[in-house]
Amino acid sequence: MNRIGPVLDRALINDTYACRARKGTLAATCRVQEHVRRFAWYAKLDVRAYFASIRHSILLERLRRRIKGDDVLALVARIIAAHGEGSGQGLPIGALTSQCLANYYLDPLDRFLLNDGATRGYVRYMDDFVFWTETRQDVMRLVRDATEYLERVLALTAKAPVQIGRSARGITVCGYRVLSDSIHLGRRRKRRYLESRRCGEAAYQAGVLSAEQLQRAHDAGLAITAHAETRAWFRARASDRTGADWRDEV
Repeated sequence: MNRIGPVLDRALINDTYACRARKGTLAATCRVQEHVRRFAWYAKLDVRAYFASIRHSILLERLRRRIKGDDVLALVARIIAAHGEGSGQGLPIGALTSQCLANYYLDPLDRFLLNDGATRGYVRYMDDFVFWTETRQDVMRLVRDATEYLERVLALTAKAPVQIGRSARGITVCGYRVLSDSIHLGRRRKRRYLESRRCGEAAYQAGVLSAEQLQRAHDAGLAITAHAETRAWFRARASDRTGADWRDEV
């Protein structure tokens, strides 16, 4: 990773945000809001079984063009081949090498879409990507082109159905619901927070956590809700609610 990480990171476009220094979900969300404010139509796509579908041969061919040194390439090839049980595809989820290589694998798609004059804005977070256009006709055409490019060049399949809509109605990305004037929690982040609270309080009631440990656990749970407008949501769940009420919401 010390050898290949910086090399592959420099090859990526600015608007891909997963597993990169000074990027991440918040930066991606803020960039999405910028595009929501500026452009009328969007399409949001992601790849079906992305990590399991990455073709070793395609990935290695692209790496040979970027990485110098036969010894490094041989080691990378061994790491890639170690997963997939001889099927010639797939990377293990969670490995640092997998995150770096998977991020790089979709770089051709980024450039394909950005090279189309109709693409007005673009954001990718690993295999989730969103692009914006000025008209519905353009966004529909680009969805077809992107889906075909994924299959033809990268041997990947986009999940169906693709989300297409007007930016003015908002869009959900990285666990946030993004509108032009505000950012709210999406359902996924709400569930994660409620589950974190439920587990912490159950552990405290069982005597597993002390009051101080429960507070730290609750602070960690609140971090899930950071950077979003949550006052109204928290007010709707007043402090006199019982633990059972919180569990019901999950």
